[in-house]
Amino acid sequence: MDKHFIIAAGAAQTIDLSQYYSGTLTVEVLKSASVSVLYTHTHKDSVDLTVYFRVHEYGNAQMMCTSKEGADFVLKVVLELMGKSAFGSFKAIISTGQHCNQSVITEQIHEGVDTESVVSVRATADKKSTHSFEGLIRLEPSSLNARAQQEHKVLLLDPTAHVTSIPSLQVLHDQVVCGHASALCPIDQDDITALQLKGIEESYARLLIIQGFLSQ
Repeated sequence: MDKHFIIAAGAAQTIDLSQYYSGTLTVEVLKSASVSVLYTHTHKDSVDLTVYFRVHEYGNAQMMCTSKEGADFVLKVVLELMGKSAFGSFKAIISTGQHCNQSVITEQIHEGVDTESVVSVRATADKKSTHSFEGLIRLEPSSLNARAQQEHKVLLLDPTAHVTSIPSLQVLHDQVVCGHASALCPIDQDDITALQLKGIEESYARLLIIQGFLSQ
């Protein structure tokens, strides 16, 4: 299903897209408008969805995604910052359950001057699961003084999980501040032991560590 949302100039709106499983959703944010988009994936149906933001001058677009253990999941989010001082952010918390394949793809495309984008993806990867991230930052020659940040961090819950992280930068001028970070780590056994010494059972200790990682 393809759908087009338009946020009128100067308006502020919140949209819940959780009922969409596939297709392309375009969100047009006009001058000085703002939108907060929520996406929660908790069902057993597979997802193959693209969300495309087109943000005009002084517009503000923010998306928050939460995916709990469930079916296969592919989500692509494009932040196209077209006008002066446009802002876009995408934050995701992904719990990749056992035997699941979950993928997040992002594009931060800067066209206007003084634009800013932030992408932050935190995920866990469980037994025999596959989690992948591909993140592109592209700064067009017209995007003077742009600022772009990208972060991808994964907590490995089982050594049989497979994780891929592919960040990329396409910087077409030098008046820019941008960067990316990617990290993969297993649960620290010393942290589990420290909690056990306080009387906490191992299974609950693992849960506390996972919750702390995802909520940072």
